[in-house]
Amino acid sequence: MRRSLPIITQLIARLTLCILVLSIMLLSAPTALAMTISDLHKQQLLTVDTWLTTETSSNKPNSDKYKDNNQLSAVVGEQIILNIKLGTNRWFTAGTQIPALELPNVMSRQREQFSVNTTQRIKGETWYFQLWQISLLAQAPGYYEVPALDLNIEVMSPKNKKTAGKITSQTQQFSVTLPDARQVNSPWFSASDINIKQQWQQSNVTLHVGDSITRSITIHATDSLSVLLPNSLPQQANEQLQTYHSPPQLEDTEQRGHYLAKRTDQHTYILQKGGEITLPDVTIQWWDTKNNEMKQQVISGQHLMVQHTFSSWLAAYSNALIMITILVIALVLLILGTIKHYQHHVKPRWWLYFKAVNAKAWPQLLILLYQKVRHSNQQVTLSEGIENQQQHNVMALQKRICQPIQTDKRQIKLAYQLWFSVNNKEDKSGSKKRRSIWAILLPRALPQLSKEIKITDNKD
Repeated sequence: MRRSLPIITQLIARLTLCILVLSIMLLSAPTALAMTISDLHKQQLLTVDTWLTTETSSNKPNSDKYKDNNQLSAVVGEQIILNIKLGTNRWFTAGTQIPALELPNVMSRQREQFSVNTTQRIKGETWYFQLWQISLLAQAPGYYEVPALDLNIEVMSPKNKKTAGKITSQTQQFSVTLPDARQVNSPWFSASDINIKQQWQQSNVTLHVGDSITRSITIHATDSLSVLLPNSLPQQANEQLQTYHSPPQLEDTEQRGHYLAKRTDQHTYILQKGGEITLPDVTIQWWDTKNNEMKQQVISGQHLMVQHTFSSWLAAYSNALIMITILVIALVLLILGTIKHYQHHVKPRWWLYFKAVNAKAWPQLLILLYQKVRHSNQQVTLSEGIENQQQHNVMALQKRICQPIQTDKRQIKLAYQLWFSVNNKEDKSGSKKRRSIWAILLPRALPQLSKEIKITDNKD
């Protein structure tokens, strides 16, 4: 009996221990099953913070970028960052899934596929944080509200079990304005800093018609998107050039916490005509979000001197060449026709006179000079038919002809001067003919007046 008593005591103690363990398990089982993402958030074992920043208001909620009620203010095209920070005193067992954000007149883009992971010691516990960033670029002024986002996350619970679910971020508001109302119709973009490069490439050192020249302009903009950068090479309408556009090259990268946008525009010009060709300057305007001012940068153009090839020269001056050829042919035909005509007709008096001068046929020269005086002013002497200031030349020429001296250049010069010194007074018949021709070309406004005058004269 005494031996059985310790055995019974051991059995009772073991049974009590089992009941105690089962009780603890039953009490803790509902708690483990009820540990959800919402429970972790309520117990402050999981946190979510949401806020907006820009380049000049990053981590500065009290800056002048914020208006009343901590509302962020920005300009059109300025990059606004939506920051979502998740924290837990356990650890994340999977990546967080963020739904797409859609706002009217706002371009949104999640820059990175992975979050920025950090750790922090809080009240003796190590907390793990994930920072997600979404870029927002408003394209029109107005008031905007970022809605709450349902984030799918998975963390390790205090019972070392994976817990998945959704947690909601806070709503955010911001306003967007135009930087300068005078710049609304001008192409511009917003960035905290820019860098512009230009390159030229020629097919030959000396340009000829048919050669090509390539112009490339690359814009590097900080805190912007490549799709927002303007076309830096607008269309150029010019008969001297034929322009070929290359598709713009767009690239967005991230470097040291700054988002970089890159756009490259390239035009290839085929030279169509020779001469001087001017490729104009390009002006690029942008809003400096750091200094809050509108800036512009001028990209210099280029003056080109294009030389002709033989074919291009013919094409450029074809009309002038055709006209010159026609005139030359007409002149040759006129000369040939004149020569042929005077082979069978009497040659003109001026031709015979100059021929006599060159041949030093002085008697024939005097005969021709008298004939011109007779024909021009109906005079029979040289003294009356030649201008008075040339009378001394008449006497000098006659003396030189009569004297048996050798002919010199002075005598030939006097002969030419006398020919052009003959008074040119036409006879009445010639005058009547000229008057009749002018009457046909320019008729009188009141011909009846002249008739009346004639009648009156006859009566007198």
